[in-house]
Amino acid sequence: YYTNTEQWFKEDRNNLGIDFPNLPYLLDGRYSITDPNAIQKYICEKWGNDSLLGKNLEDNALLESFLSVFVEIAGAVKGLYFHKDHETAKVGVFEKYKGKL
Repeated sequence: YYTNTEQWFKEDRNNLGIDFPNLPYLLDGRYSITDPNAIQKYICEKWGNDSLLGKNLEDNALLESFLSVFVEIAGAVKGLYFHKDHETAKVGVFEKYKGKL
């Protein structure tokens, strides 16, 4: 939670030392990823459970649909980091997405 969004946008974000600084981000040694879909796929493949990426065309399409919903929810949650009254705002976000969660 940031009380001053300028701290993130002008200081913290630029001092991460990664190519495309944004939230969320994953640091794995010297390697960094900031795209939510890429992060999820990287985790599945790196730690040996690439079956989570789908076993066939239909599985892969379902996974891509899930990732799209996840990115939508992540965007709403990300907005809470910069909301002055995030405790109250999160209730609306969770209510909106509880069926998808």
